[in-house]
Amino acid sequence: MSENRFRSRTDAPVTCSGPTNSRAPGSGLGLLRRKLTDSAPVRVGALLASAVLAWSPASAQDDTLGAGRTVAENSSVTGRPVNQNTVGALLGGEELTEREQQYEEYLFKYESREYEEALEPATRVVDLTEREAGRDTPLLIDPLINLATLQSMTDQPTEAVANYQRSIELIEENYSENDPRLVRPLTALGEIHNAVGHYEEAIPYLERAQHITRRHDGLYNLEQVKQLEQMAISYHGLEDIRMSVTKQASAYQIYQRQFGANSPEILPALYNLAEHLGKIFSTRDSYDRVRLTCLVERKVTWEADEKQICPVPGERDLYRKAVHIVEDTYGPEDIRLVEPLVRLAESYRHKSVVSVGGQYVRQDPRAKTYLYRALEIIDQNDDVDPVLHASALVALGDWYLRFSPVWEKGIQYYDLAWRILTPDGSRTPESDRFFKDPHLVFMPAIRPAVRRQNGQFASIGQLGSGYVVVSYDVDPEGWAHNVEVLQTEPDDYRRQQNYVARAVKLARFRPTYKEGQRDWAHNQRLRHDFFYME
Repeated sequence: MSENRFRSRTDAPVTCSGPTNSRAPGSGLGLLRRKLTDSAPVRVGALLASAVLAWSPASAQDDTLGAGRTVAENSSVTGRPVNQNTVGALLGGEELTEREQQYEEYLFKYESREYEEALEPATRVVDLTEREAGRDTPLLIDPLINLATLQSMTDQPTEAVANYQRSIELIEENYSENDPRLVRPLTALGEIHNAVGHYEEAIPYLERAQHITRRHDGLYNLEQVKQLEQMAISYHGLEDIRMSVTKQASAYQIYQRQFGANSPEILPALYNLAEHLGKIFSTRDSYDRVRLTCLVERKVTWEADEKQICPVPGERDLYRKAVHIVEDTYGPEDIRLVEPLVRLAESYRHKSVVSVGGQYVRQDPRAKTYLYRALEIIDQNDDVDPVLHASALVALGDWYLRFSPVWEKGIQYYDLAWRILTPDGSRTPESDRFFKDPHLVFMPAIRPAVRRQNGQFASIGQLGSGYVVVSYDVDPEGWAHNVEVLQTEPDDYRRQQNYVARAVKLARFRPTYKEGQRDWAHNQRLRHDFFYME
């Protein structure tokens, strides 16, 4: 069973020396956990008084098109590994042998992505280090950061915060208040606060981490990008759209300054900014979407303060720029064009904007044109990544289900994408990204709730929050059946129940696949949140 929610309205283990940080922005502990897996562990034995920090990038984790994406690569600050026998000679004793064994077990579990199992040996490394060297030793810094990272990834934010805070205290006591080792735990604390919705508390940690990177690496260093992106999330959560856009735009501008305005090196930062602008637009109500149309189409102007809200090109302008960069650098048939074309098509498919004259601009023809071009480029290239190919096919299938009277053609595109992802007919992690559960492609707008008092519409009152939960089955062609209202809060909003149930019956879903065939998906659930006047 899966639940659709429809609303109306880092790091890898440290080398016992030095900060590591992940760069992928996002909120929610699930996304934070995925992000934290992208950097490298702190290796045992690197943190000595004379240790030399080595900064090395770790590979970024790419999601399928449309999912969150990192800016460039996740950067990890890892210490150069030190011969453990040297550390053993310094600390001495049989106890160290157990410490080394516990660290190796932790590292093996971590690199095998067995994060829950890695918690016990990571905790033992902290305990053994503290027992052998004392509570105030700088040798505890990286074991504490490693343990806090695991706790962040296993939904233990309170424990993670405590260990990150302790590592910060040790760095300040043994080094200085502006030591670069502080960057990792400070940024991680900002990320955790963002993940649990404590946006205001996140900002001071992120600002301090950015200040330290600029102090040591210059005003325009790339390391500060991750703090800027997290601050963009914080300000978005605080409903400060102007500051949120400004912070994300600053990260993009740093990449432009570093690599040049038309360099392919800026593409990941460009995609991140475009996604951020699109997300802000999509999460606003209908009035705000009109006011903030420039986030999607920069040339559309509505408000006098538009320059403050939209200081950068809009989402689609950025994707079009990405297309031009790839064409100019690699040619008009290069496979790297598929990603920006699909992203641009999805922007047109998902977002309706209003022209200056007040008319809605039809979006679907452009989306179809970009998707067909992406598929033509795929056909002209050999050895295409199956996930990239499937992404374009699925996007076109969604288009047909949403816009075309011949929606059956969309089902054919889904079938083709499934076959590409599962050559032997068996499910794979890649196929599950698209087809494990029915995906909501389109639902008609649900009428807002209105409360009457003594037969009259309430004109003044407190804004209340309610919801309706419905269950349904999805057939192999993406239609909902057996729609049933399970819960309503407040329970006297029966008319709202009917609105939601009717919308689900008219909705279109991407079907699920089982044993190589499209199949029924039973007992799906959807929650619709609404506001009303009390």
